[in-house]
Amino acid sequence: MKKGTLNFRTSPLEKSKLVFQLGTADPDLALEAALTVIQDVSAVDLNCGCPKKFSISGGMGAALLSDPDRLIKILEKLVTNLPVPVSCKIRTLDSPDATLELCRRIEKTGVHALAVHCRTREERPSQPAHWDRLTPIVAEIDPLIPIIINGDVFLPKHISKARAATGVSSVMIARGAMINPCIFDTKGEPATQREAVIRYMRHAINYDFPYQNVKYTLMQMYDDPKTPEFLSLQNAKSMRAISSVFGVEAYFDSTQEKWQASAANSPDLDGPTHKRQRIDTTA
Repeated sequence: MKKGTLNFRTSPLEKSKLVFQLGTADPDLALEAALTVIQDVSAVDLNCGCPKKFSISGGMGAALLSDPDRLIKILEKLVTNLPVPVSCKIRTLDSPDATLELCRRIEKTGVHALAVHCRTREERPSQPAHWDRLTPIVAEIDPLIPIIINGDVFLPKHISKARAATGVSSVMIARGAMINPCIFDTKGEPATQREAVIRYMRHAINYDFPYQNVKYTLMQMYDDPKTPEFLSLQNAKSMRAISSVFGVEAYFDSTQEKWQASAANSPDLDGPTHKRQRIDTTA
């Protein structure tokens, strides 16, 4: 908490799987931020790929690709001073040679993994990811450093396809997981989008997610502005309103009642603090 604003929330259940990604342009501030959360995460990642205006204007994300000396200083600061693994995510540069040279410099910092989004800073999701640009990087970088491919992985079958095409050890899934997080279900066919949304909504209600974050996530899943869900989400201004869009308002109301009853029995716990404890572990 800083000035009453919640910046980061997690659960002990997540720690073993949680990598905290930093958007930063300053080595000292990067380390300060990492040390603030280090007891709750298992690794720290430096974002050198975000092309959004807010990130670029602050010298963060993909802006670091144009300032490799600063990028390297941040990684060295983190690797030297943190007790957990440090990784880095970049985008490809305009030439294969320039990309490989940057990867070699990153390798020397001692990072534990390197993710590469197979698009340049200027390219957008509508343009296909260039998986072929990963092959020389995989061939040249120390095999003890996992090279992680990112870009255009939407289905489970794409994972094996990306590995076969590039030789990478791992795959990073972003938009594919946003559209349907059940892409990670290895026990059978992924849930339908509707089933995934209901499961997500229950988790969001249990953990008291900020409704703005939930709204954003769901609008990424239902990105067609012509769908009834998208139109309803546009107008939603509370968690209950979002719950109504997907028919889980009764679950929202019952969870709220549990919190109120529990808070009444534990006056030392205020509402928002107590809400961070999960209500129903079977949801």
